[in-house]
Amino acid sequence: MSIISGPVLSVNSTKILCLPSRNGKRQLTVYSNAVVTPWADEPSVNALCLPVPTPHSVKFEYVPNDIFTQCHNSFDIRTPKGAATYGISLTSSKRGMIPIQFHGSYEVILVPSLGDIDRIPPRFTILTREVIEFLNASYPINFGIILCKLKNGAVDYEPFAYSHDIQANTQLFFPTKHYHVHNESQTKEYDDEEVGWSNGFGNSLLGGNMMGLLSRNMPKLVNTRFADDWDHEIYSAGTPVWCHENSKKGMRTTNAINWNQMPADFQLGPSTVLRCKEVIGHSANVDIEMPVAV
Repeated sequence: MSIISGPVLSVNSTKILCLPSRNGKRQLTVYSNAVVTPWADEPSVNALCLPVPTPHSVKFEYVPNDIFTQCHNSFDIRTPKGAATYGISLTSSKRGMIPIQFHGSYEVILVPSLGDIDRIPPRFTILTREVIEFLNASYPINFGIILCKLKNGAVDYEPFAYSHDIQANTQLFFPTKHYHVHNESQTKEYDDEEVGWSNGFGNSLLGGNMMGLLSRNMPKLVNTRFADDWDHEIYSAGTPVWCHENSKKGMRTTNAINWNQMPADFQLGPSTVLRCKEVIGHSANVDIEMPVAV
């Protein structure tokens, strides 16, 4: 699932990995999907939006490009390769435009809070009124947003990784909420009964209800016929048994991740239990929180 600021042609193959640090104080999130945006002569101002609960502590990390292959192979009991990694830190507390950084496949910025949206450089991305209303309805004002700039057309993006302090409630935060619009040629084909008004668009675990944001005067949300828009795999390590283990993959008591490739604070080891939830088709439009195992 993805929150994207502008029109897209397709979104699929979404994968998320979340795990705690060895001391249980920080969280690593790795995000990957395949996005195709409309081609245009002008530079894109479209962006992937990743909400983060403790933005003051965000650190951008590097993980191997095949990290999700390693996760997948853990359920096939295969052996991965090895490499090194490093991280960079990005925070911003000053007024004025937020600086743009380069990280992997993306130009990125960290919006320190929802109150800082007006500090996003216009040449980086333009969040529409509808996207801003959606974010404000879904998240507390102290939530931050990581924006990853998307390029025009179909691009092979590397997995994007970042870490931050775990929330005070000791819950891992999985950014699984979904919002984007298709381009006009696609949205004209569907009516309100098919788009946006189905049970798949529900209340956020954080209290935001997107149903109130929808009207005939606003861009229509993704149609439920596009099943891949909703399909995703969620991997977690260092977490207790959770209610989503009714999927085909479930859990493994060992894993095939080469932890030497991971940031130093998150090298949990091959005996760490790896869990996977596969979501196929329609699902509740919420972010997921999961307790850290003690």
